[in-house]
Amino acid sequence: MGSSQSHSSSPGPSLGQTRVIFQKLSRNSRTVHWRINAEGLYTYISDVVEDLLGYKPEELVGRVHYYDLCPESERAALLEAAASIIQAKSTFRDLENCAVSKDGRIVWMSTHGVPLLGLNGELLGFEGWDMDITERKEAELRLKDLSERLLLAKRAAGAGIWDWHVLDNRLEWDDVLLRMYGLAPGPQAFSYETWRGAVHPDDRERAEKEVAQALSGERDYHTEFRILRPDGELRHLRGNAIVQRDGAGRAVRMVGVNWDITEAKLMEAQFLRSQRMESLGTLAGGVAHNLNNALAPILVAVELIQHHGASSEILELVRTIELSARRSVGLVSQIVSFARGVEGVRTLVDPVRLIEEVAKIVRDTFPKHIVVETGVPGKVPPVLADVTQMHQVLLNLCVNASDAMPKRGRMRLEVAHVRVDARNASRIPEARAGDFTVFSVQDTGMGMTPEVLERIFDPFFTTKEVGKGTGLGLSTARGVVQSHGGFWQVESRPGEGATFSIFLPVSDGAVAVPPPAATRAFDGLAGQGERILVVEDEAGVREIIVRALRMARYSVETAEHGREALERMARAEEAFALVITDMMMPVMDGAAFLFELRRFSQVPVIVITAQDGPALPEGVEMRCLPKPFEVSALLGAVRAALQQAPQA
Repeated sequence: MGSSQSHSSSPGPSLGQTRVIFQKLSRNSRTVHWRINAEGLYTYISDVVEDLLGYKPEELVGRVHYYDLCPESERAALLEAAASIIQAKSTFRDLENCAVSKDGRIVWMSTHGVPLLGLNGELLGFEGWDMDITERKEAELRLKDLSERLLLAKRAAGAGIWDWHVLDNRLEWDDVLLRMYGLAPGPQAFSYETWRGAVHPDDRERAEKEVAQALSGERDYHTEFRILRPDGELRHLRGNAIVQRDGAGRAVRMVGVNWDITEAKLMEAQFLRSQRMESLGTLAGGVAHNLNNALAPILVAVELIQHHGASSEILELVRTIELSARRSVGLVSQIVSFARGVEGVRTLVDPVRLIEEVAKIVRDTFPKHIVVETGVPGKVPPVLADVTQMHQVLLNLCVNASDAMPKRGRMRLEVAHVRVDARNASRIPEARAGDFTVFSVQDTGMGMTPEVLERIFDPFFTTKEVGKGTGLGLSTARGVVQSHGGFWQVESRPGEGATFSIFLPVSDGAVAVPPPAATRAFDGLAGQGERILVVEDEAGVREIIVRALRMARYSVETAEHGREALERMARAEEAFALVITDMMMPVMDGAAFLFELRRFSQVPVIVITAQDGPALPEGVEMRCLPKPFEVSALLGAVRAALQQAPQA
């Protein structure tokens, strides 16, 4: 027989115990149990509300509607959400809302509720729970605020963010980076190859190597590279990134930022270009000094030969020598003016003379397979311009025209006076109505497409091969023309050449008149035996000056540098009436000589120099005669200095 067993079970918690447990859970989770009627008035609320909002239940029940505790700024949104719930008589959950506590704090809650319905389905109210989510909500708001600040900082810095998931080759770009690369914002699928294809071909190998080195841990990722946008625009970017690795040390993710530094690169290039031009100007000044010293005796000797007279054949040869020497002088002057930068004084410029000077340089220096033509009327109104800048602009256009005709072609330089009316001005970018002098450079080269025409003035944009163009020439030229109050018109078609026209406003005033020709040598400029000391280290220049002065009946002595000149003056029994001195000399240069000279003598001085604007000692006033010079200019300066000398 089997034995019998008795079974007993422990009784479950009583209703009172269950209520206590529920209250503890509610208090620990900061959850408030509530009921409201159809009008939203509290009919019951648990005492946890005091922990949450600081109110006792009796302060709310029968006195306060649920929405009365909501801040005014949030109340409209809460009532709108509640209206749809009331209309549908529906259960709801996770309705985020906030209330103002008794001490003024904002408390965020996640509310859940069910409708209370009558026997006929009418809405009697709602019952539900409010769970305190203030800590979570404040963290979310802090994160949102931090994200907004980061976004503002990112936008201010112009930074675009990218995220490359290395293992599945998934690349994500934010909207800033998309715009940086010339792509439309919005979700798109990218890979490493997308970025690689955008990198400029000349930078691609180096850029890829830097990514590989960062992934392998050989180096940090800090780089600069160029990209080509879909429309062909070149941009310069700077990039920084960090590599994330798994437990085995494998690179799994690379996150970085790019900045568009194109404008900074433009400024840097312009600065370096100005430094190069400054260096070139210094070099050109030194070259010009030596060339002018070499040319000065030739020009003086030519005049002396012409003065003495010779057969017609000899005089014709001498005339050829003179023209060649003067052309050399002009070339040296233009090189120095061009090399010493774009700043200068604006003066009345004769447009016809300017075009002819540029055409002359082009004919003398450009390849002979290019035929250079000019189209100039008899008279064109002058313009107020920096002649050096305009030389630079026109020569830049000529260089571009030459590059567009690598085998053969025809270049035509023109100048004309035109009146632009309002109708025509509206068809030309940046144009305005008025009277203008128009400089044009036309070529028969390869021409340009409309897409290229749109971008020819963009900094760094160039259609030339790598290493043959900076993309800054036309952008710089555009700035020069705009600074003169002018504008451009460019016409071109593929295979039909191009015409660049520069419109500069006509200046108020008479036509610029070239300086009058110098008086021929010895015409009323002979001396009466006055003693002159010539201080010059270049033997050729010194001897030709001496010969010219003696032929003009002056008494001349010489010195090769300042110290020898001072010694001669100290030993001289008869004072010198005039000193003619160079500035750049060995032993003692012109400046030091003049400083010592003025300590004991006020003898008139003529400074002859191959430099522009020589540096003279403070307080020293004297005449300057630039090399190379004509005999008539030398004798004219001597006569003027002697006539103004103080009488003993």
